[in-house]
Amino acid sequence: MNNSNVKQNVKIGFDPNEDVLFLKNGNNIGLTVNEYGNIGIGMQGQSANLGYNLAVNGTIGAKEVVVENTSAWPDYVFKPEYPLTSLDEVKKHIDEKGHLPNIPSAQEVQENGISLGEMNRLLLEKVEELTLYVIDIKEKNEAEIEALKAEIQNFKK
Repeated sequence: MNNSNVKQNVKIGFDPNEDVLFLKNGNNIGLTVNEYGNIGIGMQGQSANLGYNLAVNGTIGAKEVVVENTSAWPDYVFKPEYPLTSLDEVKKHIDEKGHLPNIPSAQEVQENGISLGEMNRLLLEKVEELTLYVIDIKEKNEAEIEALKAEIQNFKK
């Protein structure tokens, strides 16, 4: 289809039943704007709002997305009072529920979607917890190695 055919079929209109302004090509509604300024793109037969300021039925391409005002960033993981779950408890949770603690299950994500800002916060929390586990393992290994070196030195005497 060439651009001249597309331009001839594009219509702008107003649907008084839904209080939306729309842009459509033939029978396909491409863009809707409701009375509150909420925008829908590709939302065939669906309200432009859907509880969002911008609702897109399709893929979004962007060079960058900035998520602002995310809840507490996980620097708290490195505070001494942070209750780091033991690896045994993490394993038990995974065995019982099939996902990491404080991370939504696949079913929850399928039903509710995810908030990018909140998910990035949760993932960083897990990365920071993993860092603490690795540091702990390293320190224990170094202590064991030093103890073994001392035992070897005692046998040599």
